[in-house]
Amino acid sequence: MSKHNKKRNVGIIYELFLRHIGSLILKNDKKSVGKATKIIENRFRKGTELYKEFRIFNALINSSIESEKLACDLIQESKNQAKSINQKKLQREKSFLIKEINYYLDDKNFYYRSIPNYRQYANLQNLINEWNSGELSNLKSSVEKEQKILNWLLREDKDKKPILKNNESDSNSLVVGLMTEKINKKYSNFSKAQKEIIQNYALYGGSDERKFLQYLSEKKQETLKEVNTYKRNCENKVLLEKIDDVYNNIKIVDVSKISDESIVKFLTITELLKELKNNKE
Repeated sequence: MSKHNKKRNVGIIYELFLRHIGSLILKNDKKSVGKATKIIENRFRKGTELYKEFRIFNALINSSIESEKLACDLIQESKNQAKSINQKKLQREKSFLIKEINYYLDDKNFYYRSIPNYRQYANLQNLINEWNSGELSNLKSSVEKEQKILNWLLREDKDKKPILKNNESDSNSLVVGLMTEKINKKYSNFSKAQKEIIQNYALYGGSDERKFLQYLSEKKQETLKEVNTYKRNCENKVLLEKIDDVYNNIKIVDVSKISDESIVKFLTITELLKELKNNKE
């Protein structure tokens, strides 16, 4: 068995991508976030061999299972799926991914960030590699690695989180989990609605402007409708005056182009709306 190569470990590479993107989000470097997410969208897209291996990796690393039988069934099913992967295509796809990381991501620290549970990730990738080698695999080695995976699946501290939900087809969802975590830390005093705006700004602002503008437009209409509904049910004259101001401020927000100013306005409007609701209560 060859020495473990972290550059060809689909789980580690994915985690390194998350940390790279997370650092860019904190720097508000939307252009570079867009560049990194585009690589993920292309290389991890549904139907690729890399995507197939990632799904196996994700299931075994992030599942929380209490039944030993179910854990064994998951390992067996993962083994069956691993054997169906086209190895020549997979290795070629990994080579292209490594090349794009080296050429398009301006991050000298990309491969040197700390990965929690690194040994577990290495063990799993080596096991998947052995599954793929078929008759050439080392049976004893495979059994030992499978036992480690079984112990991992059954461990008591259930802090494992799904990287990619089964029903998600949008590759951008790969970075949402980490982005949410970073945003929650940096903007801990912001409301849930405000964090959602920042998250979408970071995710789509630099990579898919049309999608983000559509999001802003829908958010604007949704908020206007909510203010109107609130106004119809409000009997407080002082609050009614404030509601009109909020409504007019929302109406004049330009959602035809992305700017920090418009984002700040959306954050302010969201907070005003929250205050109105609290006053009513």
